[in-house]
Amino acid sequence: YPHMTKMKDSLWGDEEKEGGTKSPFPPEEPPAHQMRKFAIITGALLLVAGAVAYYYFFLRVPRPNVAIEFSTNKDQILMGEPFTLTVSYSNYSDKILTNAKLSVMLPDGMAFQGSSVDARTSAASVGDLGPGSLQQKIFDLIATNGSQSLKTVNATVTYSIGSGSNAQFETQKTLDLAIG
Repeated sequence: YPHMTKMKDSLWGDEEKEGGTKSPFPPEEPPAHQMRKFAIITGALLLVAGAVAYYYFFLRVPRPNVAIEFSTNKDQILMGEPFTLTVSYSNYSDKILTNAKLSVMLPDGMAFQGSSVDARTSAASVGDLGPGSLQQKIFDLIATNGSQSLKTVNATVTYSIGSGSNAQFETQKTLDLAIG
């Protein structure tokens, strides 16, 4: 058979297999070439992993630890009886938080005393929060409907880190109030 003779000018060279036929597979690389490939690939992967670790630990903007806590002046909140909600917010980081703003959002059936019954949000600029600082704001509220229900109040502190930063961060916390 003429196709079983020695093949010349093939893609893999002129090596012959026994019987005068050519192997359809490329010749195996010597172990030194395999080790060199392995070393190059491993080095590249370690370089990429190192770059990711460097970014994660040194270049990314860390998010400060800001906490929000709630307290009320009454153990039991009754519909139609005013009560006080105190929102405390703390900066537990070592960074100055600038342009901080506190927003409190009420659900239907609750209102800020002295405001329209339809007013659901109160927002106030609180300025800069130094490292380790604790501040609080007091809200006078009243439950206007929904006796024997659970109402969820949401507080949000929005801030930047340091002066000149355009990045905005926010921390949220909710409080469930049982209305009697």
